[in-house]
Amino acid sequence: MARSAPTLTSFTGATKEKTMDKTSMNNKSHDRFTLLLIAVSSILLTSFVCPYAPWFRYCFETDETVYRILSLGWIRGKLPYRDLFDHKGPLSYVFYALGLLLSGGKNWGMWIIFCIVNAVTFTTMYRIFRLKFNENISLLSSASLIFLLTFFKDSLFGSSSRPENIITMFLMLSSYTFVKALLRFSGLEPDDRRSRSSFVFTKSEMLLIGLYCGCVFLIKFNVCVFYLTFIGSYFIWLMVKARWREFFSRVGLFLSGLISVTALFCIYYYVRGGLSDMLNTYFLFNIRSGLSGKWRLHIFQPPIPFTTQAVTLFLILCSAAVIYITLKSASGKKLQFIVCFICGAVCYFFITLPEIYYYSFIVLLPLYMVGIPFLIDLLTARRTLRLSKAKISTLFVIPVLLSFLVNFIAIPSVPRQPTEFETKMEEFSRSHPKATYIFFMSNTFASPMFYDLTSEVPDFRYFYIPLRATAKMENEHLKSIAKGQPDVIVIQNAKDQNQEVMQTFYDFFEKYGYEYYLEGDGYKYGSNYLIYTKKNP
Repeated sequence: MARSAPTLTSFTGATKEKTMDKTSMNNKSHDRFTLLLIAVSSILLTSFVCPYAPWFRYCFETDETVYRILSLGWIRGKLPYRDLFDHKGPLSYVFYALGLLLSGGKNWGMWIIFCIVNAVTFTTMYRIFRLKFNENISLLSSASLIFLLTFFKDSLFGSSSRPENIITMFLMLSSYTFVKALLRFSGLEPDDRRSRSSFVFTKSEMLLIGLYCGCVFLIKFNVCVFYLTFIGSYFIWLMVKARWREFFSRVGLFLSGLISVTALFCIYYYVRGGLSDMLNTYFLFNIRSGLSGKWRLHIFQPPIPFTTQAVTLFLILCSAAVIYITLKSASGKKLQFIVCFICGAVCYFFITLPEIYYYSFIVLLPLYMVGIPFLIDLLTARRTLRLSKAKISTLFVIPVLLSFLVNFIAIPSVPRQPTEFETKMEEFSRSHPKATYIFFMSNTFASPMFYDLTSEVPDFRYFYIPLRATAKMENEHLKSIAKGQPDVIVIQNAKDQNQEVMQTFYDFFEKYGYEYYLEGDGYKYGSNYLIYTKKNP
């Protein structure tokens, strides 16, 4: 049979297919380049502020030092909460312990872990943008948020190695799964969407989101309010639409994921004989501490750091933009979901953060993501953006360079040269390598340098006193000194306290075999430290 001659239509059709294939390949190539660039940028940004990085002489952050001690004790056979006190969630210590196992007990292993955590967070952020927006808007949105998170010295990115950074990774992974499923469902034909057999989420997607929620629950349970914003809105929509089969199925899967992760840790602590300690510390102590604090809206809590003001304003602007654009284009049927979402977002913002800590705001990253691409889309609507790889690189080089200049040159996290006080404490540590330290009645944990001078783990539970400590905690704290368990007592800002009261403590130390050793000024907090040691350590 003779082959028919090619027509103009077939020729142009083939040309269009080739052009589309070429465009798709170029987009994928640009996406891979951008993802690699974001990953490298996040690793560099982490390395400039992470106190576990190998170029810092010691861990200069207080909380991270506590997490290190808890995790080091855990891998050496002690049990968090029961043997060593802290009040963060049990899953937090898994990440720190993995880092310590990776490096044989050295700090740099935890630095590696958080480089990975933050790289996953920021690359997932870009992937979420790409589900809905073109490459340019996604790129500018990612660069803008990274700049906002890392620009200030006391930035939302913080030290990059807190439990909040781990939480944010799980929130981003949850958001990616949620947005991907929602966009897939909205792309169906109207009749298919109305069909009761068409579910928004697959079984594996809802189970996965439940697992992510379980992980967040075991790090900082109040942040689980986040899931009211997205998943809660979805469940309300199912009830309004009377899609009961989908409702019970997906609620069951979500709870199965959440409960399975929680049950795993409960079983572990029960077998180790520390379940009651975990429940009393992680849940009851944190709830009581939260209720005893000043539960007020962030914008009315003095003092308000500049970072908090900037972030609060940014959230308001983003929310306003989303409400305006969504309501302008939405039909009445979509209004229910929008109202549920905004109410959930407001609850998440105000319930999650009863106190102001700049680094805590990073868990609000998914909310900032809702607004910024719409704002950028509005600002660039009348302009044709053509971003080459060189321009793309510049967008991420700027925050990386600024972070380096701030944290190493302008306001170095660790003094370039050891202070006199640090030198003397290092000399003591070398001559007493097995010494253990207690931070006397200090809810700021004093200077974390001290515990980084030793690889020993305390044999006493309350090696520091938390904010809003109970009388029982303070009594156990004093009993460990009376038993002579710590080798070194560190007292912070003794000069600022009532001297008659302090004298009774000094007499108490001497009564149980301690003597004055050294006094000096700390670096990070501008604090004064008084050191007592055992007479024969």
